[in-house]
Amino acid sequence: MQRYIILLLSALFLIMDHTVYASEIDMELTFKRIAIFSLEDNTKEGYGSLISRSIRNNFIDTIQFEIVIPDETIKYPISKKETIKIGRKLNVDAVVTGNIKVEEGILKIFTQIINAKTGDLFATENKWIKETPTEENIKKNVKELAAKLIGRMPYKAVVTEIIDNEIIINVGRFHGIEEATRLIVFEIKRVERHPFTNEIINIEKEEIGKLTAVKVEDTITRAKVKEIKKGKIVEVNNKIDFKPSLKAIADSTQRKKEFLTKKEKAVAEEKVKKEAKPEKRSYNIVGIDAIVGYATNDYSFNSNELKFTRKASSFLTAGFKGELWPVSFLGLDISYKTGWLKFDKIGTTSIDTKASPYWLSTNLKYRYIFTDKPTSPHLIGRVGYHIYDFSVSNSDLLYFNNYSYKGINIGLGAKIPFWDSFGININGDYLPSLSVKEDPVTSGSKGKASGYLLGMGLYYILTDGFILDLNYSYNSYKADFTGTGTRGSGTTNASSTDTYNGINMNIRYEF
Repeated sequence: MQRYIILLLSALFLIMDHTVYASEIDMELTFKRIAIFSLEDNTKEGYGSLISRSIRNNFIDTIQFEIVIPDETIKYPISKKETIKIGRKLNVDAVVTGNIKVEEGILKIFTQIINAKTGDLFATENKWIKETPTEENIKKNVKELAAKLIGRMPYKAVVTEIIDNEIIINVGRFHGIEEATRLIVFEIKRVERHPFTNEIINIEKEEIGKLTAVKVEDTITRAKVKEIKKGKIVEVNNKIDFKPSLKAIADSTQRKKEFLTKKEKAVAEEKVKKEAKPEKRSYNIVGIDAIVGYATNDYSFNSNELKFTRKASSFLTAGFKGELWPVSFLGLDISYKTGWLKFDKIGTTSIDTKASPYWLSTNLKYRYIFTDKPTSPHLIGRVGYHIYDFSVSNSDLLYFNNYSYKGINIGLGAKIPFWDSFGININGDYLPSLSVKEDPVTSGSKGKASGYLLGMGLYYILTDGFILDLNYSYNSYKADFTGTGTRGSGTTNASSTDTYNGINMNIRYEF
């Protein structure tokens, strides 16, 4: 029976295509930046912190990779899609993950390297510690485990730069290279993957040529081409193999310790600076806007006895807005805007009338923030009080009078970031019931109005705290009157519409 199972598995292995050719792995197996996650700790004793730290330290000690330690807010990837997403976010080539557990008194450590560009498994290595776990033997075993994991890399170095026929690679004296060391440069032609785990089990290499180390520093080497295969050229990201000099490694041991100590100190200082820097909030506490813009006005009046339309175009507006959020989700605001209109004609009748409308509103607001990231969308609901006042320089008994609308407004707004410094604002308000006051003449014995306000704009964060907001606004009011008014010879069944279209520029400061 066992024999048949082996034959069946062998047949499956041959049938399934496990080979990935060079065109598919051009850059996939170049690991320069590696994110090392804390291993998932399933032990009651809490060995995870020590083991995860030891794995990171062993990778750092190679002085070959740039190690990234993910922030605790970044979730452990559990799928190919999540791994690729994290790879892009952290700008890394690979991620190291794993888990730890204790079974029957044995401490079992499982680790894996996943290609962050494709989400595919690259290699797995496991270690079982049967003796009583102590800090000393855990570190010893993890060092062996990390060495195996790093040893799965199919190369010892990578070509990082080519300058004036001088080839620079990312290892040096610390790694066992001396002047005149022979270096083999090659490319990976294809890889074979395990039929079940999908990890790489075999790599086919093709030699490009041989290099000679001419100038060796502690962490990099400059080399010259000694010989090259016909039709081949050395390129950035080509792989390097060599036989390390144990003498060079031994002679540089003390310098390597000093190098790592300085590097560890620099990383610690940078971490302190980062922690000392206040974390950017996903919301503001205070906001102050200075507003300038241009608008147009269309007003129409309709009654049994009198009908007319008046228009004002391209008049200047200016105003301010202030808001305060005592808590992240609850705030209030106040805004004021005015404008300067001039009317020179109604129909064919020449006139000379100026007006200065203003808008004043205050709101109590509720804000829903979707995430704690600085780029989180916001949804804002508000309820408040709105005043629209229209005052003219020369009131008459027919076309112009002073009037004001006052009442409750209900609104909804959204802030939608596209990138860290750019996004859109959308706002809408409904004014269901506005009281109407007119002077010196009236359009009816009693008036009632309603309206709505719409706005949409693009914002751009200039610097921390300062924001440029370019937006379009549309205000519309409709009033209905009952009874007989005193406008003209007296009006009945009167109604009016008052509409403003505007383009505004807000300079906003918030913190």
